[in-house]
Amino acid sequence: MEKGILPDKKGVLINLISKKFGISEDDRSLIMDIADKSKLDLALDEILFAESKDVLMEILR
Repeated sequence: MEKGILPDKKGVLINLISKKFGISEDDRSLIMDIADKSKLDLALDEILFAESKDVLMEILR
């Protein structure tokens, strides 16, 4: 079940970033390569308050 959760979270995060800020292929690739669920969770929480995409990408690096 855990394997299905990460792709779902990645897809949601990509969609939210894309709608709020726009997203580059490099950023999309970085998100798709993430294996750390806690980073994804934190970025998903922070997107509500983030004033720039850079804040989110820093969390994910």
